[in-house]
Amino acid sequence: MDIFDTIDDFFETIKDPRNISPTDFAKYYPDKYNPKSLNNDELYNYFDQLQKFNKTSEWKGFKPLTPKIVKILLKVDSENKDFGLKAMAYFVSVETNANAFSLNYAITDGILSKVERNQLLASYSVFFGNIKSVVLLEMNAIISNIQKHHFYCEIGALFAQDFIKKTTVRGLGATYFYQSKEFSSVNSLSDYIREEVLKTSQRVRPYIKDTLNNNGEKNLFKKTQLNKIIEYCNEKKIVIAPDFQNKIDILKNMNQN
Repeated sequence: MDIFDTIDDFFETIKDPRNISPTDFAKYYPDKYNPKSLNNDELYNYFDQLQKFNKTSEWKGFKPLTPKIVKILLKVDSENKDFGLKAMAYFVSVETNANAFSLNYAITDGILSKVERNQLLASYSVFFGNIKSVVLLEMNAIISNIQKHHFYCEIGALFAQDFIKKTTVRGLGATYFYQSKEFSSVNSLSDYIREEVLKTSQRVRPYIKDTLNNNGEKNLFKKTQLNKIIEYCNEKKIVIAPDFQNKIDILKNMNQN
């Protein structure tokens, strides 16, 4: 399931109050709209009393919200800034077009009184608005964290994992690799990484070319850039390959800037 399907699934879940357990209602109900300062157990009981509907064979039980939210956030966190911004823009667009939930069942089932239906409408409206804000704020926090790193760190992390390589054979020229995939030129290698790996509109060729040649303005084998790349890898829990670590050690010994 891609990020867009994951977001659609989230909205499909929250638009029907019958999908929401009293536990999740209490967990994601905002304090500022809780004037009676009900604790979690009291919020649970309050919503539980309003969760009355005909449980037909089509009803498959409550759908836990936290795993759905975590899935969205993990997908955003695992990709680059451009991806995150697109995901958040899509979330906002779906939120705009799906800004209503349905309580039709509460009328047709005839179990809740008119007073109870109004109570459900009021309380679920607050919950519905808050749960969307929670996800948006978390998405924005993740994207802001991605933005604090220089773009070159994403490319540097690929070098750090020893994914990008170049071999040269006398008389035959150079061959380039991304993991096991082979390329005849640095241009084709760079296009592949930009379009298929990083999925970005930013230029990657200068960094790849200069770093493979260990020379040039965009060469990442410099003290400042390497420190940032290492910090990025540590934060993202990316394991640095031994060959790359050796290059770092050599560079430190040379005290190159």
